[in-house]
Amino acid sequence: MMTTEQYRKLGLLGCIKKIVADEGSHSIAVFIFQIALTVLKGVKALFSGVGAALVLVVNPSIQYMVFQKLKDAVARSRKNTRFSPLDIFVLASIAKVVATLITYVRCH
Repeated sequence: MMTTEQYRKLGLLGCIKKIVADEGSHSIAVFIFQIALTVLKGVKALFSGVGAALVLVVNPSIQYMVFQKLKDAVARSRKNTRFSPLDIFVLASIAKVVATLITYVRCH
């Protein structure tokens, strides 16, 4: 049985290769990768990409919400509630800019 320090010296890939070779099964490689990553980098490393993923999910939601609010505001100010393709393009462009400005700060 190897110690934590010995696994750290092997590095992440060496650690996985060693454990998979010892176990003789490749079906547990993902689980072993998670264990090795936790041992080498800590639990925080398992969730390192969650923040960026959430920002990428939030962007389209914000865009849709802003588009609907703009469309409703424009529809209330007009007598004709039909929108031309140009109207939709302009409203969607504005919504995209707003969503990007809100989420860009979080990404960088």
